[in-house]
Amino acid sequence: MAGMAWAFLPSGLEFNAALRDARTESGEGSGTFAIQWMPLILIGLLGIAYRFRAAILMLREMNPWALLIPAWAMLSLVWAAEPFTVFKQSFGIAGVSVLALGFALHGWHPDRFVTVLRPLVTAALVLSLLIGLLLPEIGVHQEQQFELQGSWRGITYQKNGLGQLAATGIILWFHAWASRTASTPLAGAGLLISLLMMLLSRSSTSLLLSIICCGLILLQLRPPLRMGSKGSIVVAAGWLMVLAPVFIYLITFGSLGGDGVAGTFASLFGKDATLSGRTYIWAEVIHNIGLHPWLGVGYNSFWHTPLADETVRRLGWPCPSGHNGYLDLWNTLGLPGMVMLVLMLVRQFTDLSLLSKIDRQRAALHFGLLLYSVLANLTESGWFVPMAYTHIVVIYSGVAVSRLLFDARLRQAAATADLPRRALPLS
Repeated sequence: MAGMAWAFLPSGLEFNAALRDARTESGEGSGTFAIQWMPLILIGLLGIAYRFRAAILMLREMNPWALLIPAWAMLSLVWAAEPFTVFKQSFGIAGVSVLALGFALHGWHPDRFVTVLRPLVTAALVLSLLIGLLLPEIGVHQEQQFELQGSWRGITYQKNGLGQLAATGIILWFHAWASRTASTPLAGAGLLISLLMMLLSRSSTSLLLSIICCGLILLQLRPPLRMGSKGSIVVAAGWLMVLAPVFIYLITFGSLGGDGVAGTFASLFGKDATLSGRTYIWAEVIHNIGLHPWLGVGYNSFWHTPLADETVRRLGWPCPSGHNGYLDLWNTLGLPGMVMLVLMLVRQFTDLSLLSKIDRQRAALHFGLLLYSVLANLTESGWFVPMAYTHIVVIYSGVAVSRLLFDARLRQAAATADLPRRALPLS
């Protein structure tokens, strides 16, 4: 829970935004990182060492591209202009994989992922509501910018962080209702608090994406017609093939001109056609990609470094990221990094397709969470950003899917060989 919570809580648990920014500018962030993350990563390494043989078996089952991207990130320090930054950042994403693997090796049962994540997310949303009501100077943005003014951030670092947290809550509790793993009153209460915090955060993109993901879960688990499992999968795929490309077009291409359909679509969610200035940022990132398309500038070593000074000067405002996970990854890891990301997603969706034939209920949840991250990264940077919430959820989810598939293969092998359950190496 701590490993997941550090991703959406403010850095150093400093909830005062002004003090947090001052600490970041003074360079105290690296010390905070060590205090928060190093003990957890060490525990993860000890957990892997304790069950080393089981860890080797699990590594063979895991998505190889999710492991190769951190390795490529570490290798990029060879040509990076900021090699020390690359080393620190690549160590961070490797640490997340260590934690996820350790998580899947100890105390495992098929619902462990959701029994850890759902209570954590729900508790964080309830605390965010209380903080916003009792301590608005912390829980509500005090900035005067239109996109931030009056929006809630709760106990997270920013409104978009609360929006991502609420979207996860909506997906988790909707799945609990659709899969009948929670009573309707309990699932309804969880959905209510998640939806309330989503509206208070004014994160319209996360709201739209969570609706899309819940629609897919509904079609997979509670189809409106008696279509059977194959029919519901076909309809869900059709839903995705229609809505996802439309959303991608409107967000990434349709709004670059700032008019037409994209402008009308954006206005429905309280945004302008530039999506709060994101299209200007994307144009700058694309320009930088053109300067070094093959290898990038080195993993996660563009923003907050001198390399971004000219970009920030042209934009006219400080920018912490490219607000697009795909463009930021290409900018820092080059074309090979982008190819690896695409292959990782293909493998993950393939694994989910296999899992759906064995366990449609759990596959639906992981599919919804993965789809949310795939689409959310069109407007926020989360792919392989150290300690980003969407990145951590996807990595934990991917390892959990690999473990579920591995368990299914073990059961099949045991049934074939007529072995006792206690003989299974990961039982």
